[in-house]
Amino acid sequence: MLFANQFDKTDVGNSELYYISQEMGEVYNPTQGDLVNYFKENEIPYGPEEEIIKIAYSYGMHFYENDDLNTAAYFLSIAATYVDDEELNKTLKDISQKMGNEE
Repeated sequence: MLFANQFDKTDVGNSELYYISQEMGEVYNPTQGDLVNYFKENEIPYGPEEEIIKIAYSYGMHFYENDDLNTAAYFLSIAATYVDDEELNKTLKDISQKMGNEE
């Protein structure tokens, strides 16, 4: 539950954590860094699957080159969530301008 809480805090999850803390006493709430270290030490994959990001980027560029800007923006936004790339950001800005969504 603590790991999931790093990505999406929900009322249900927080209620469960509160209940556990009442039953057991204080619950250790690791930081993001603690989780990353734990996953590395135990060879557990952490973060987005690299192949998914590559697929999203490839699809996005395909649709961009074929002037399907809505679909291109969708896929490229997925990639941009995980990758800070100047060319990718430039392409997304171009799409936004072409669609009339000047930033």
